[in-house]
Amino acid sequence: MTGEDGATGAIPTDPDAGLTREQAGVLLGVSAVTLDQWRYAGKGPVFFRVGTRGVRYRRADVVAYRDARTVGRAPLAI
Repeated sequence: MTGEDGATGAIPTDPDAGLTREQAGVLLGVSAVTLDQWRYAGKGPVFFRVGTRGVRYRRADVVAYRDARTVGRAPLAI
């Protein structure tokens, strides 16, 4: 998979790796456009800029954002 900015679909496992919009979207289950909308609205995971137009998401921040919004039941104690 190649994104519009030429990024490959391989998602780095290093927590400090800078993920593209497409890679971060895969981890969150949303599109790059949704991440753009969240960013413009001041929502979504923390991001940083690369140059004047590039946007990257630190993998650890994306995973923390996802985990903080995970909803479900706690396992029953046996």
